Amino acid sequence: MDAAYENVEMNQLLFFKGSQYWAIRQLNLMAGFPSNISDLGFPPRVQAVDAALHFRFAHLTVFFTGTECWRYDEQ
Repeated sequence: MDAAYENVEMNQLLFFKGSQYWAIRQLNLMAGFPSNISDLGFPPRVQAVDAALHFRFAHLTVFFTGTECWRYDEQ
């Protein structure tokens, strides 16, 4: 596993490994997963997520990939 975070509002745990990610709700893998991180809007050159920080009150997640960081609006 490369990164993980909890989205309390959506009651999900998200796990990242390489170019894929998984969403789990109540200890069950959600339908349609694993999925490619490109579905989150990452360009093809991004092959993995190194870390993720979720900010609950702002409804956003910050992903770190190599020397870059990306802001993702959860809404």
